[in-house]
Amino acid sequence: GAPAPYRSSLVVVCPGCTSLEDFNLFDDVVQTINESRRHARRFVVDDVADKMREAAIDELTKSDDLEWSTSVNLAHLHPEFDDRMGIPETAEDFASLTPEEQKAAREAAAKEEAARSRMTDEERALKDENDRKVKAYREKKTRARRSPHPTVVIEVRTAVQNWGEDATNMMATPEQREQLEKMKQAKGEPNIDHLKNLEASFLKSAKMKTPSVDKMPAAQKDTTATEGLDESEIARTTLNPRLKVEQWFNDKKGAEGFVKVKEFSGKNVEEAFGYLFNCMSKEIVAINAEKREGPTSLVFAMPRFLKSSATSFTKFAEDVEKIIDSMQTTIDVKVEYFHDEVVDEEKRAPTGVIVLTIGN
Repeated sequence: GAPAPYRSSLVVVCPGCTSLEDFNLFDDVVQTINESRRHARRFVVDDVADKMREAAIDELTKSDDLEWSTSVNLAHLHPEFDDRMGIPETAEDFASLTPEEQKAAREAAAKEEAARSRMTDEERALKDENDRKVKAYREKKTRARRSPHPTVVIEVRTAVQNWGEDATNMMATPEQREQLEKMKQAKGEPNIDHLKNLEASFLKSAKMKTPSVDKMPAAQKDTTATEGLDESEIARTTLNPRLKVEQWFNDKKGAEGFVKVKEFSGKNVEEAFGYLFNCMSKEIVAINAEKREGPTSLVFAMPRFLKSSATSFTKFAEDVEKIIDSMQTTIDVKVEYFHDEVVDEEKRAPTGVIVLTIGN
């Protein structure tokens, strides 16, 4: 039979991080991270699109390989944990709200008072009893999430997922699948080999139709990028995404400040978030330890990440910036993004690129 579902929890306690002692800051960071992860569900990830397309033509259903569906949940505990819901009960609670939250609290209180005025005595008594139960439940839940130190709980759950069956059921009705099967059996009907040949022809690069450099006039040749390099060095520079991005960044920005070029070769959104913030945190520690002055640029070449959707890549970079802003770091971090399919020419790069500029 299919393997049993897997579930694992990771508890991260942060006793030495003094900045997280402020619950409002800690809560804002966690809520921003969760919001960014919800946005990631709408990203155009190549793997998912390919699997569903292949499943629709009955490719994956013939394979014995297992596919896993994984979900990650993030929750937090804190010594001053508060659910931050409902109408403020004291003047201190009301004063701690932002002007927008105070306005919303006044409107909520006015609506509740108007609703109570239309109730009978029995309805008011029943509502008061329900309100007491809800309040007791919230207080109990709040006490349960108060811990000695700021804590993050990460839960991972995964189970076997039949992509072929789910995708087929999602994309076609039983009648449509029966009709498709009849069409496959018809004489001369295009099969999977025809489809693959068509896809291959459409995916051919436009460069294949351009004249070779040897046949071009001397005035049109541009050898400045490869001048002084042997054939192996030219091939290595052309095929290596990190080197291509490094050369592009030096041409665009120049050698100002301290620059590090890194390559992220994955496709998973969770992995991309983790890689960027892990590199950023390590670099901030190094800057403080070395007392480095001037800006430091972390340039991330991401050739396989969201490569077919500049819109998804842009949203990912914006979410990275929101998370950094919510952290309220003591050192400035500027986020820039570039993509090879973006409309704005100023934002184009050989591949997906995110630049984190740390410091001034």
